[in-house]
Amino acid sequence: MSAPLVSVIIPVFNRPALVANAIRSALGQQFTDLEVIVVDDGSDPPLVLPRGLREEARLRCLRLPRNGGAAQARNAGAREARGAWFAWLDSDDTWRPDKLRRQMARLETLTDRERVAVATGFAYVDATGGRDVRLPIPASDPALFFAGCWFAPGSSVILSRRLFERVGPFDERLRRLEDNDWFIRMALAGGRLEVVRENLVTVAKGRKAPYATVAAAGARMLRKFERQREALPPRALPILRGCLHYEYAAALMKRDHKTLRGLGHLALSWFHHPRLTIGPHDFWTTPGPA
Repeated sequence: MSAPLVSVIIPVFNRPALVANAIRSALGQQFTDLEVIVVDDGSDPPLVLPRGLREEARLRCLRLPRNGGAAQARNAGAREARGAWFAWLDSDDTWRPDKLRRQMARLETLTDRERVAVATGFAYVDATGGRDVRLPIPASDPALFFAGCWFAPGSSVILSRRLFERVGPFDERLRRLEDNDWFIRMALAGGRLEVVRENLVTVAKGRKAPYATVAAAGARMLRKFERQREALPPRALPILRGCLHYEYAAALMKRDHKTLRGLGHLALSWFHHPRLTIGPHDFWTTPGPA
């Protein structure tokens, strides 16, 4: 059997019903030259898919013995992948049927496609059904990637195997912010972000991780890039500190309900990276419901 062109990699931990919807949205793509790799990241009980999905020839399941986080699961999926292109999909998100078709069409127009990640517009959906549509901006300036992930990389991005191998795997020591770390490294390696500015992905607004988890990941990221200070753009570290304090504030205020401490981190975010808006709102437009 010939290798598929695109490998869709879906990490999952304890979300059997939601991941079934994610898988169906991947298998239902108008672009059909694909495989879907589901990585069960130590779910308890182990993931069991509905019979109709288990019989799907383009679907493979990989079980990890213990939960190691999204970075470990995505790396495991990448090692199993046979495609020339990797597309990530989080287990609680879904794609519109034309998502991959439109991304592959965009890639065909690019002469440097093997160093480009292509994202799409997406809609955040909360537990009440409220939708917040966002159309990210493209970027090639490495400094911009230190401001955070404004393009829903866990579910909107497609990129080449060669680019992934050149940048290297996700940092498995990061339990959060692993996608931010990876795309910073991509930009520093000469990669850039293109965007199909249409709403093609539905992203579930989940619970924030606890502050302790986010803070540990942020501290590791900061140490890593401080060691590379001389090779970074001049604005990179202040922007990163501003981004990390924003993430700490979000965890404290939205997950841990510690508003006063969160406000302190918002102030520090602005101190390190003065800007008109505290969050990463300058990196997308919001056209309204779709």
